[in-house]
Amino acid sequence: MRSKADLHGRTALVTGATGFLGAHLAEELVARGATVLCPCRSGVLELPPHDRVRPVRLDLLDRAGLTRLVAAHDVDLLVHSAAVDGTPEDKRLRAGTMIDENMRMVSNVLDSARRGGVADTVLLSSSDIYAGSVPWPIRETEDHHTDMRYARDGFYLSKVYGEVLAEQYAAEHGMRVHLPRPASIYGPGDDFGPRSLRLIPRLISRVHAGEEVEIWGSGEQTRTFVYVTDVVRAVLAMVAHPEHRVANIGTGEQVSVLALARMVGEALGRPVRIRTDPGKPEGRSSRDLDLTRMREIDGAAPVPLREGLRRTAAWYRRSAAELAGDLRDVPAVS
Repeated sequence: MRSKADLHGRTALVTGATGFLGAHLAEELVARGATVLCPCRSGVLELPPHDRVRPVRLDLLDRAGLTRLVAAHDVDLLVHSAAVDGTPEDKRLRAGTMIDENMRMVSNVLDSARRGGVADTVLLSSSDIYAGSVPWPIRETEDHHTDMRYARDGFYLSKVYGEVLAEQYAAEHGMRVHLPRPASIYGPGDDFGPRSLRLIPRLISRVHAGEEVEIWGSGEQTRTFVYVTDVVRAVLAMVAHPEHRVANIGTGEQVSVLALARMVGEALGRPVRIRTDPGKPEGRSSRDLDLTRMREIDGAAPVPLREGLRRTAAWYRRSAAELAGDLRDVPAVS
């Protein structure tokens, strides 16, 4: 029997393929032999250049259109990495819109996969679904099944509700639905623009430009990161070896925001000017994830943070001319 890791002759559909993680997923699926459909709502379709990458103009909120696309191409694997996200203020003030659009996309993806007989459906979740006081390291079972918490955070709520819907769909219709929960993802190809939502690209763009780095709080708050190709490999390993349908994806490394800023300076070979603001909120501390399931599914060692930062900084330097922009609106890091 052909291994599920061998995707030659198979068709995959990746939502969010013009985004950071989605582009890496599409590229790896093509490398493994798949033809990859990439539905995109608007904008320039900047996708990996390959004759087996097929851009399709489609809004994921169009259930009938997505259902037709999946059925017409006999999709074997559907990976949903698209999501409406935003700043902490967006997540609070636009929570209703964020929940509505994210949930409708998840619902449409699940229904089209069910109707189209898709063998495996992956919904990219997040370690942000863990809330409340839980023992560390956090196991996958210590989620909304044991501690369903409310927060005025549209992204968090949409991820939790999306997982609940996926679980019920899978149970009712006998579907194979995989729910990877990655820590904060970083790496080449991320959004390094002035309004980037992620910490590492914001730090890299500021330090590279010689700008002062403002850190909210003491800077001693910790964060956990995982290199993008490690996430891609682990996600596809979940599909190939489905012992666990839910799995944390990350590394055992935790780093304070102050230490991270210094590591970014080392990776870029540039001095770092840091100013902390103890009067501002530090944000939530890092989640120490139990990675037992990830190691069982994917035995490869994740990229160490220093090495990942070195690779990301090298990519950024090569791309800096194209990515240069006004950094005045880059938010402080916390």
